[in-house]
Amino acid sequence: MLVALVCAVPAHASVCCMTAGLFGVGRLALWEQAAVGVRATGAETFGAWSAEGAWTPSPAGWVDRELRLDGYALLRLSERGQIHVLLPTVGNVRGADPDVAAGGGLGDVELGVRYELVNVGERAFVPAIGVTASALLPSSVRPEEATGRLDVDATGRGAPGVAGAVSFEQALGTLFGRVDLGGTLYAPFVRVDLRQHQRYGPTLAAVASGGGTVAGGLLLGLTAGVAHDLPVVIAKEEQPGSSATSATAGVLASWTVDPHWTLLASASSGLFVDALGQNRPGRVTASLGVRYGAW
Repeated sequence: MLVALVCAVPAHASVCCMTAGLFGVGRLALWEQAAVGVRATGAETFGAWSAEGAWTPSPAGWVDRELRLDGYALLRLSERGQIHVLLPTVGNVRGADPDVAAGGGLGDVELGVRYELVNVGERAFVPAIGVTASALLPSSVRPEEATGRLDVDATGRGAPGVAGAVSFEQALGTLFGRVDLGGTLYAPFVRVDLRQHQRYGPTLAAVASGGGTVAGGLLLGLTAGVAHDLPVVIAKEEQPGSSATSATAGVLASWTVDPHWTLLASASSGLFVDALGQNRPGRVTASLGVRYGAW
């Protein structure tokens, strides 16, 4: 990959600016002062990996679905700095068909700041580099706090946390490549059922993506990622078999309808074989979103 192309004006957005809303809450394009968006996501569970990494399909008739609706907003503070807020809601449907339970509520709210160390197109032969820091608010219901049948009202980890990430993005003509590296640290909390302090292990994640424009304002891409959770600690003791690993692969799409409006879509799946997961459900996920940018 060579020189990142400058996103000069909204009416002629290059590939690097068309990726602004593809990943998480995204980033502001160079000309944007603010942006808002909403994204709906559905996930269907097809099995799970054990602590030893063995893949087991779901039993016949078992239903485990998650529905999410995320609203987010971004605001520019300076040429390089911006802040964001993410408001997630989570719904669960779980049980043996037709005897299923449903529930949900607010997920963990995220407040974050992003700083562009190197802006898109700022330096030849140097990718754009952005760093993000976020605070995770314990606004969800943890599994042990859930009161609904089959824990369907559990909506997140419900623990205070801080997250950090660095993104590298480069463009060449109509093509782009991107790498995201991140981690999350959680504060301890008291589990009311055990009357003990618990702390989720740190999470480490890496995602690589690439693609390009195919026609007009349409961008298509591929993505692959891996995440690993270190063991849970309860009463200052690591819990054996509590670490977790997941690997996913998927596709991305972005369609710039006009300079302000962008439609976003993605689909991804776990890799449902032994050793490519640990202590995680195996899911197929699809999302649709819309984003409005203002300047």
